[in-house]
Parts: sequence; C-alpha cells; structure tokens
Amino acid sequence: MPPQTIENRVERLEQQVTELEKLPERVTAMGLQIEQLGTGIHEEFSAVRAEMRARHEDVVERLAAVERGLREEIPARFEETRRHVSELHEQVVERLAAVERGLREEIPARFDETRTHMRVLHEDVIARLAAIQEGQPPKRPARSARPKKR
Repeated sequence: MPPQTIENRVERLEQQVTELEKLPERVTAMGLQIEQLGTGIHEEFSAVRAEMRARHEDVVERLAAVERGLREEIPARFEETRRHVSELHEQVVERLAAVERGLREEIPARFDETRTHMRVLHEDVIARLAAIQEGQPPKRPARSARPKKR
C-alpha cells in the first residue's frame, strides 16, 4: 500500500469523527427502542397475567358451581337409592313370605307321603318276615300301592 498524503489522511479522520459524532444519537435511539421493547414486554406480561387471573377465576367459579350442584344432587340421589333399596327389601320380604307359605303347605303333604311310603315299606317288611317264618317266598306288593316320588 503506497503512503497516503496528509490531505487524504485528514479527510479520512474527518469522516471517522463525523461517524463517531453520530454514534451518541444512534445509542440514544437504540436506548429508546430498548425502553419501548421493555414497556411492550411489560404490557404483554401484564395482559397474560390478567388473562390467567380471569381464567383462574372462571375455573374457581365453575368448580364452586359443580360443588353446589353436587351438594344438592348427592342427598337427592342418596334418598332415591334409599327408596330403591327399601322397595327391593320389601320385594325380598314378600318373596320369602310366599316361599314360607308354599313350604308350610308342601312340607305336611310331603310328610304324609313319606309316612304312607314308610307304612307300605313297613308292611312289606312284615309280610316278608312272616313269609320267611312260614317258609314261603315273600310276596311283592303291587307297584301302584307305593306313592309317586317327586
């Protein structure tokens, strides 16, 4: 690179000084932009906080409404369930009473059948024993004399 003349060097220095003189304005402008950015960010965060607070309040209100609804609904459902259980209990009691009545009618009839069957068997045994004592083969009673099994 050839040596520069003083005039060129002075011109160049003047240009550099001019550029450096503009620097404080640029720094000030940049400072204003940074300040505006900070204000914008602050406003956005404030808006986000306000929106979150509003949504939080909405959720709290909804939960409170659900709680109130449940506090009203649960006792009503409990009462409904209690009534249903009482109805079922009554049905079971009625069915048990019907079964008991049926058994009270059926058991004596079965006892009578059993008693008759026991008499037939007893008479058969007596007849066989008598036949054995007389030396004759035992006679079998007719099948129709025995009661039918259920």
